[in-house]
Amino acid sequence: MRTAWRLVAAIGCLTAVGFSAGASAQEIYKWTDAEGKVHFGNAPPPGARDVAANGGGEVSSAEAACQAKARQACTRQYGTTFERSVKGSSESERYCRESQYQTCMQYARVRPTAPKPMKTLVTERLSYDPQTGDHLVCQMTCPTDCTGSLEIWGAENLARAENPGSRDYTVRVTPNAPGSAYCRSSSQDTRASIVLNLMRGDAVVASATGK
Repeated sequence: MRTAWRLVAAIGCLTAVGFSAGASAQEIYKWTDAEGKVHFGNAPPPGARDVAANGGGEVSSAEAACQAKARQACTRQYGTTFERSVKGSSESERYCRESQYQTCMQYARVRPTAPKPMKTLVTERLSYDPQTGDHLVCQMTCPTDCTGSLEIWGAENLARAENPGSRDYTVRVTPNAPGSAYCRSSSQDTRASIVLNLMRGDAVVASATGK
């Protein structure tokens, strides 16, 4: 009875708009069968669970997009004027839409998600002179374990390493000649911070934080 009522309503709406190709009287449904498999079509069978119509609360943005693609593809193939028998056109279009929808959703599920943007921090330069015992220590700090690259640059790359997943990670280098250098980090953790310390022996004589 429910399916028949939906079909009569669809025909009535199409007649009212003069069988306009832009009219979408039939509702598009998503439902779950007894085995837990999700289906899509315009007539949920008896006993269907989690039935949602036309982007109801159970339908995600990906599902809504796939519904629209399936509806567009099958409308081109079967039309909306019911030139064939109403039953035959309705059933054929239903299976067409379900097939198109399932194919679209399979692609949506396997499509890789976009990687998180990297946060880059760079410190100011610090001048050093190895003849006085200077060396450089750059430290990455995160509230929780994090990963990312950490490097010290002078006129060239003096040191580089990858934080494998630590809250505190350091890179150290003792330059061969006087000069200046800065520290740079890249991490997906937006809470990461870095500091470059100029050490003379065991004492910190200058520091620069990343911005």
